[in-house]
Amino acid sequence: MKKLIGFVFCFGFFTLAFGQQREIKPMNMDSLMSEVKNSKQLFIKTNPISLLTGPALATFFVVGEAKLLAEYQVGKNQSVEVGASYLFKSPFFDEVIDTTTNADFYIVNGYRVQAGYRLYVFNRFLYNLGFRDNPQGITGFFISPHVSYAQAKVTTKSANQFGNYYQFSLLDYTLDFGLQLKLGNFVTDGYMGFGYKDNKYTLVTPTSSTKVITPPELDIFFENPYKFRIGFNLGWRF
Repeated sequence: MKKLIGFVFCFGFFTLAFGQQREIKPMNMDSLMSEVKNSKQLFIKTNPISLLTGPALATFFVVGEAKLLAEYQVGKNQSVEVGASYLFKSPFFDEVIDTTTNADFYIVNGYRVQAGYRLYVFNRFLYNLGFRDNPQGITGFFISPHVSYAQAKVTTKSANQFGNYYQFSLLDYTLDFGLQLKLGNFVTDGYMGFGYKDNKYTLVTPTSSTKVITPPELDIFFENPYKFRIGFNLGWRF
């Protein structure tokens, strides 16, 4: 009986002594809520300047683009971005056609889809240096493989009645580098990328589709396979 009492006494003493040395950290609710919100960020973005310039230099001042992009966080420093656009006649279209021709006779419409996977880098490094208040998230420097496809039809009202039109098809794959910043809920997203492009310019009739030979001065924008893109988007966090 004495051994049992001694055992219980020793067990209680050591439990009390060592248990007091183990500090239980209080739960930081602000930090916990920030972590939850940070893991489910959604940015909706666009670029108002694209309404004038279109999806590529190959269609500069011919096609305007109304686009909407959505970027959703899928990991600690990773996101997926998808976008869709409606292509239409640029407000500057009359500047690129014969001045004797009425721009109202032309029809321009089309679409564009794009997607990219983003990996944000240096987040923890910048956090350790004190430049970030969180070691993870979808702001800061990023690397992103990106793909885009656009198709636009250019014709006149009379030619369109008979199924005749010119068609631009723009496909490109790039590796983008950029910087995304957030001030409150406002987002700025700047990027540049290098890669490959496959542009096609064809004359479509009810019976055939013929590749159009572009002028030599347009080769650098349209025919060569090397793609360089640069731009920015503005957005809002939801």
